[in-house]
Amino acid sequence: MHALPTLARLAVPVIFGAATLLARAQGPALVDTPPPPPQTSVAEIRTAPTPGREIRLRGQLVRDLGDGLHLFSDPSGTIPVDVNHTVLTVDREVRGPLPVEVVGELDGPADAPPTVRARSLTVVAPPDAAQPPAVRDLPAGGNSP
Repeated sequence: MHALPTLARLAVPVIFGAATLLARAQGPALVDTPPPPPQTSVAEIRTAPTPGREIRLRGQLVRDLGDGLHLFSDPSGTIPVDVNHTVLTVDREVRGPLPVEVVGELDGPADAPPTVRARSLTVVAPPDAAQPPAVRDLPAGGNSP
């Protein structure tokens, strides 16, 4: 008759231990992830080009400028975007306008035209398209033909 209380005393730590392991396996809480900065426009950036300012833009990559720089355009203007600091693992060539959302920060000296240093670059489909426009992978270290 003493076996049941002993079994119950052993089961409680095992159950709580398993729950703790399961909670740790799920990863960090979403509270640790900062919210994205508010969406802005190229015109707003050019009005107050503060280096280090967190930004989020939605528009199009319209041209590859080389060395990881792309020309970004929205209805208010254009700005260079440095994609060297994103999680992209291959060089890409933009063929035609590519709709994207860019999250990053303004880079460069305060007395020079700003550049966006992208931390994330998400290809977004235009509202009437079934999928985003084609992007062609280039060989590692290659340039546009």
